[in-house]
Amino acid sequence: MISINDIQHDDMRVKINQAILEKCIIEFKYTNKTKNREETRIVEPYLLGINEQGNLFVSGYFRATEEQIKNEMKSEHKNFLVDGIEEDSLIVSSKKFDSLKVEHPDKIYKTTKTIVLAVAYFPEIIIKTYFS
Repeated sequence: MISINDIQHDDMRVKINQAILEKCIIEFKYTNKTKNREETRIVEPYLLGINEQGNLFVSGYFRATEEQIKNEMKSEHKNFLVDGIEEDSLIVSSKKFDSLKVEHPDKIYKTTKTIVLAVAYFPEIIIKTYFS
């Protein structure tokens, strides 16, 4: 039986997948479980996958706003559970990103514990990751 959550996840999955393939920045409201509050996230999405626990997640570079930086958040590579994204808040921007902003690209390209559904394609980084 398909639940309403499955349908909402399918819609978000399709949008995130398209954003990754087109290298578009995404924005969404996300429930911060540690602070128990909802906050806006602006993200360069690099990977959409299913983690070891069976959760759908998006991995990418979080761009902290000035206000978030004042609240001691920083721009960095992060993972976001799709369950934490408020339904109907996902926006795919026309703004693009042109590189991976991760210290270790193998977190994106050599993951062994994630079922990868979509990944941003940067051939020069893939070659360095696998052949150096």
